Amino acid sequence: MITVRDYQKGQNLVNEQPSSIAQSLLIDHGKYWSFVSYDLDRVQTDLKGCLARWADIGSYVIAKSIDTDVLAVMAAGGAAANIGTAAGLTSASFNLGTDGSPRTVTKADINELFTDCATVLDEQNAPPTGRFLILAPSVAGLIAKSDLKNAMITGDATSIMRLGPDHLGEIAGFQVYKSTLLPYGTSSTTCPYCIFGNTEATTFATQLVEAKIQDDPFGFGQLHRGLHVYGRKVVKPEGLGAALVSISNI
Repeated sequence: MITVRDYQKGQNLVNEQPSSIAQSLLIDHGKYWSFVSYDLDRVQTDLKGCLARWADIGSYVIAKSIDTDVLAVMAAGGAAANIGTAAGLTSASFNLGTDGSPRTVTKADINELFTDCATVLDEQNAPPTGRFLILAPSVAGLIAKSDLKNAMITGDATSIMRLGPDHLGEIAGFQVYKSTLLPYGTSSTTCPYCIFGNTEATTFATQLVEAKIQDDPFGFGQLHRGLHVYGRKVVKPEGLGAALVSISNI
């Protein structure tokens, strides 16, 4: 934190030596895929295209598995004042839902949810830059049905109806994204979490990504394997929050 002081003409300035707090990230998670291709199948069938395709599928499934894990950690890692039915560090006046008692949202009031999430971050003095909001498809669908699809309301040059499939544009100061990998409430299994925050709140690192092919020591064939070792952590919980919502299409 940098200190702001009063200034008078001609005075000597007080200089600070900024320092940062060291953070450690434990690389303690790994995902892998492995399959075997037999020599006999390779001779009798055309496996060249299949092998490359199967390896690509394995890598894709690993990426989805890691994203699911990271999003679950983010949904549970926000500060206590950034979740629940009394969210807000100073006001405690925003209903972001709880497991078993989610917040109901419709196309008419979906913007109020986004504004509440932004205000919760404001009360934590989270930086206004780098803010993101991740929505399940069912929640994102309400945007497409609401007036927020209008580019003039979102502030974007392009309507969210014409942006990419996962990037929905900017709303309430958030860069809004859609994901099918968000967690759902345990007692409200049709109610997804909406994760919001600042990019400084979490960290992620990959230590090892490896794919290899080797002979099968127990048969006539080859082993195809892929490994991804990584770590993830919430480093600033005050910059991260989650809302648990129930969708109403009325």
